[in-house]
Amino acid sequence: MKIKTKTSKNVKTIRFEGSLTIDNADEIRRALLKRFKPGEIRILSLEDATDADLTCLQLFCAAHRSSLDGPGELRLDRNQPAFFKELAAETGFTRYNCCSTNKTKQGCLWVEVNNG
Repeated sequence: MKIKTKTSKNVKTIRFEGSLTIDNADEIRRALLKRFKPGEIRILSLEDATDADLTCLQLFCAAHRSSLDGPGELRLDRNQPAFFKELAAETGFTRYNCCSTNKTKQGCLWVEVNNG
């Protein structure tokens, strides 16, 4: 698995390439743990990912929840691979409304998967 980042103004795109599974959980977690700069938007790009599992979804969800009280915002690229949308649906992550813990105006990752 490779993780590449690209920054443009206040938007940082984190591009995941390869397998987003438990075997690479530590690398995924480290990429998600980096501190946000004030006003920074981070976009998780999955277009070059080849597969994912429940661990990946849980890490993305935890990172998003952590970002809700912080100075930045975490989003998924709207162009997720079909396998990712299917995994989110099969595991119950896909939502039509934000979860009850999301008390901010920031959107929910899983609503974005449903509408992406």
